[in-house]
Amino acid sequence: MKFGVKRPITGPWIPMLLAAVVHRSVLGDHFKHDDFIHLYQIANHGLAEFLLIPHGGHLLSTSNFVFYLCYQVFGIDAAGYQAVSLATHLLNVWLLHNTVERLTKRRGIALLGSALWGMAPVAGGSIGWFSVYGHLLATTFILWVLRDMASRRDGSEPIPGGILLCWYVLLLAAGTSFGVGLGVAATFGAVGWALLPDASNRNRVAVTLGSLLGVLPLLFVLQHEVYDALWGPLIADGRSAIQHLTRVTDLIGMWWRLLCFASAAVFLGLAIRKEHGHLPVDPFEGLEQELSWLTDGVGLVLLVLIGWVLLRSDQRQRWLIAGLSLIALSAYGVIAAGRLGLMERAPSILWMVGSPRYHYLGTLGVTLTACAALGVALTRFSGFERWTEKWGGVTIALWILAALPLNLYTADLVTTREGLAARAVHQNLMASIREAVKEKPVGAPVFIDNDPFKPVPMVVRKQFPGNAAVFVLSFPENMVDGRKVYFVEAKPSVHAAANRRPESRIARLLITNPEKREIRRVWRLKRDAN
Repeated sequence: MKFGVKRPITGPWIPMLLAAVVHRSVLGDHFKHDDFIHLYQIANHGLAEFLLIPHGGHLLSTSNFVFYLCYQVFGIDAAGYQAVSLATHLLNVWLLHNTVERLTKRRGIALLGSALWGMAPVAGGSIGWFSVYGHLLATTFILWVLRDMASRRDGSEPIPGGILLCWYVLLLAAGTSFGVGLGVAATFGAVGWALLPDASNRNRVAVTLGSLLGVLPLLFVLQHEVYDALWGPLIADGRSAIQHLTRVTDLIGMWWRLLCFASAAVFLGLAIRKEHGHLPVDPFEGLEQELSWLTDGVGLVLLVLIGWVLLRSDQRQRWLIAGLSLIALSAYGVIAAGRLGLMERAPSILWMVGSPRYHYLGTLGVTLTACAALGVALTRFSGFERWTEKWGGVTIALWILAALPLNLYTADLVTTREGLAARAVHQNLMASIREAVKEKPVGAPVFIDNDPFKPVPMVVRKQFPGNAAVFVLSFPENMVDGRKVYFVEAKPSVHAAANRRPESRIARLLITNPEKREIRRVWRLKRDAN
């Protein structure tokens, strides 16, 4: 296979296989942090509220529906959720390969770009945490539209209304799957205009898709307001991120550092793991300043190379590169605005920009832009193309073979240990509950002190009432083996939050100490009467 030879579209099984090998360890992971919150919301709040609830500033209706379906199929078997997540990533690798090949007509560029992006260890931050599954899902919808646009790029016929409607629905789904998806989908009026230069209804496509720039922010505000009115308060309110847009200098600085880190994540396989407030850890212990210089350097080199290609390109090629770069710019613009409020408490800028769960759709934009620029360079510079026709295949093979072992090693570092620890805590809790039930005679009430559940932060105790919440998501009803189970909770604020939904399981499950004494007294009277 020669790097620069034009080939028909081929199957991307090699990058898919490489991505599966690098990220295979996610299949053995467990739920963590927000996963338990979402599972509890499904089990206790019901589908309607779960579809409308914003979380951490994200609109999640589409991805929450998939989460709900997974709960109906897999229950609390984490392996099923992780398999869905990994399969979605492999689908995205397939879509990326086809998109790049259709845009560049270069099989080698498609192979290299999809392999490096698919293997990137930083992607494990999204693949291995199902609460962030919406990031993968939004990327699927974005890639679906891009792949379709790429196949129509060279045609002058108008885009049919049915196809345009399909794109609009897919982009709405992306915007309601994850916050980053909202930011990227909102820019697709410009992206579509740039990628479809010959379509006779190009302006109509741009205006139609451009309306998402108003529709999606409106949905964002309305969904927060509706939820506040019906069920609030929220665990985290994304509207607070809007105020950071006025901090222009800080915003641009974080934006740039995110883009630099993304470049190093794709092309060098860089990923770092935060632990105990320190960053980075093995194998980069003590090299935080050096890593900052490295990421800045990679970002600067990539920017210079893309700028050089733009200067030597024609207008059509410039619009292609600009349109694809807008995906990376908009993705990291949203992340920068959302993360800026935490900067004062962060130990360093690298600690802020290095969170793996934020680098999925953004790194896709970086990869697409670099691949498009490389494809243009091969077209514009005959000497470069002659060299790549001779050595391109070898270069690709060596690059991928060199990246694979480093990616394998670093991916294991990115895989969080919180899931494994949470599994042990979860299993021990289930065992202790079953033991407490067995100690009581059939028909007797079982009283369990409602302690905090360590894998979920205490800050959300009102929204996630400790071990009682885990019981709700783990058992289908409040009766276990013929014994009615109650959790005794002393904090009035937790009871108040539970009683906002008086018909819910948690409202019936949580009781106070006086209620415990009364339930026990009534049961004893019935027992003695019999």
